[in-house]
Amino acid sequence: MKVLALLALALAVLAPAAAQDGVRLFGRLDASIDRVNGRAAVLDNNSHLGLAVSEALAPGLTALAGLDAGVALDSGAASTPLLRNSYLGLAAAWGTLVLGHLDFDQPTGAPVYTAMLHEVDLVAHDGGASAIGAFLNGRNRVNGALGYLSPPLGAWSVRARANRTAGGAQSQGDLGLFYDGAPLSASLALARDTRQGGLQAGEFAYKWQAGAALRTALGKFHALAGVDHYRPAPGARGAVRYWLAGWTVQLGERDRITSNTVQRTLAEGPRGRMLAVQSGLVHTMTARSRCFLLLDRRNADDRLARAVTRSVSAGLQLRF
Repeated sequence: MKVLALLALALAVLAPAAAQDGVRLFGRLDASIDRVNGRAAVLDNNSHLGLAVSEALAPGLTALAGLDAGVALDSGAASTPLLRNSYLGLAAAWGTLVLGHLDFDQPTGAPVYTAMLHEVDLVAHDGGASAIGAFLNGRNRVNGALGYLSPPLGAWSVRARANRTAGGAQSQGDLGLFYDGAPLSASLALARDTRQGGLQAGEFAYKWQAGAALRTALGKFHALAGVDHYRPAPGARGAVRYWLAGWTVQLGERDRITSNTVQRTLAEGPRGRMLAVQSGLVHTMTARSRCFLLLDRRNADDRLARAVTRSVSAGLQLRF
């Protein structure tokens, strides 16, 4: 908590200099009243605050740095770990390179998770009642990582990331290819883990994921599918498949409705799957503030009659 207090103090001190010195203050405060299986509570939805710094070192070369801390509005507690991102980097004509503790919300992104966000409209956020991270294995937050974003190659771009776990016993590598066109966008992401001496039974080995989004007069249609491969373990699947399909329709300038269906087969046993169906209305009040109403029904294991969770969430989100 001392680190969080110091970060808050830094935000206050640096605020007057933000415009002229390349210091950007940012964050998202997001909380809701959720009714889950008949019980209501006030919950946080991945709130965070941070700062990003850039400084020109020479013509065409810029230094980058950033800290981003997670905080729970409902309890006042810090996330574990405290920092979602902590990085240093360089940006030039050859692209952007960063190193540190990385998730998607930094200049080079996270190839697999950023590919999901590139195509999919979240109902309001990937948190709380509408969280879909468990379905997609987004490989979002890693330690000791090196991330890269290419310069635009026409309508294409490339993101890459590599990291090793403490002691260097396990290495991870992710690669993402992105296409930004109109009315179509698309992405392809690959990821692989290796371990000295070989992977242990049940450990993640590699994956692929592909997605696309099409914008039409009837709204935006988006879809994503992938396969996670694991080293075989007794009684478990070696390949776990997942997919997401959804639709977003804009109602005037301020309102939009998004519906998503997401499914993932369970690793344990020859059968079984997780399934979620969610819809939400988001109303934009200002450039920074919006409110939302979400409905979510999910089944953690369709083999179990009591594994269903029904949620209704109404809340407010402020971005700065």
